[in-house]
Amino acid sequence: MDIAFKNITCFIVSHRLSTIKYVNNIIFLDSGNLVGHGKHEELMIKYPEYKNFIYEHLRKTE
Repeated sequence: MDIAFKNITCFIVSHRLSTIKYVNNIIFLDSGNLVGHGKHEELMIKYPEYKNFIYEHLRKTE
């Protein structure tokens, strides 16, 4: 993804972890409200709502 979108701002709307895990900045919304933003690792630490979303997604894909 780094090469394809170098020097470009690209908005990706997704619920798929495989799509969002490696982007530079994730904007996490809940019911249209901003919960937080940052890299995947930062959101996992700072925002329980994001962490719960990810764990729920992983549980459903098992």
